[in-house]
Amino acid sequence: MYHLASGARLQYRGPFLLIDDVVVFSGSALLPALDPTQLQQQVFAHIKTGVRVDYKTVIVKLLQSRHPLAQAGKVVTLCASLAVCVLMLSVGLGKMFRPLRPDATVPAQ
Repeated sequence: MYHLASGARLQYRGPFLLIDDVVVFSGSALLPALDPTQLQQQVFAHIKTGVRVDYKTVIVKLLQSRHPLAQAGKVVTLCASLAVCVLMLSVGLGKMFRPLRPDATVPAQ
């Protein structure tokens, strides 16, 4: 498919190759997903004509395609936000309903 794309249709960032709405992860240096020699010979020549995008564009494309890693990131963010809210609520309620000390007397009205 990368043979058909050129110019602005072909985008790349790090190990990600984006062609229209298709995202291909080529792997990392330690754990390549595709054969590095084939990538060097067949893909990197075409990438030079493409557009380098930022990571925000890659994240948006992953979210739009409902990629499992993007979905997991959304769940982790939601759980972390919920945990922070529960922590803030428990601290706030703890200060609001602080019990009296046993040796303290209740002021007379």
